[in-house]
Amino acid sequence: MENPDADLLYSHRAKPYSSELELRLTRRELLAEKGKSKQAYPLKDIERIRLSYAPRNIIKLAFRCDIRARDGASVFFENFTWRSLVAIDRQDEDYRRFIAALVQRASTASKDIRLEAGIHPLKFAVTRFFGFGLIAALAVATGYFAFFVSGLANSVHLMYAGLAAAAALYLANWLRDFLTRNQPRVFTADAIPETVLPPPKR
Repeated sequence: MENPDADLLYSHRAKPYSSELELRLTRRELLAEKGKSKQAYPLKDIERIRLSYAPRNIIKLAFRCDIRARDGASVFFENFTWRSLVAIDRQDEDYRRFIAALVQRASTASKDIRLEAGIHPLKFAVTRFFGFGLIAALAVATGYFAFFVSGLANSVHLMYAGLAAAAALYLANWLRDFLTRNQPRVFTADAIPETVLPPPKR
């Protein structure tokens, strides 16, 4: 049986060939080391932990943890790491384990900590506004090329209409998943939302 108070380690390289971020979670602090930079975050001084869904072009199920201390210092890490210019390793189980321990220990040490899931409310609203606007524009373009454009071959009309429709459907599906997972909300240490965590190993 694992010792619930044992130190936990987690490493993350955010970009190819960048310095690796090495994290050590103890009972009292989070230690972050990247290259020559070292930073200690006493758990009692952590002001906020935000968990979010952060898809990338190279990995759809990407998740991010942002930590902010009361003095303004911050650090973030994700559930994958770059091994080379083209190779990425997923670290889903290690990420889930580290997040669960971090949230539990930090909430015990800092009674007024804010545990937040999803993106910032303003970013959420802006993403939703422009996302729905773009989908509407693509829908209009679909109808325009399919029914109202003249002077081009019908096959060209249909090709443009099909491309616009496909783009609208793809964006609608992506936006639905992104907004559903990143709905701004608070949570407790014993109820971390699964929508902002990688799926557990089966």
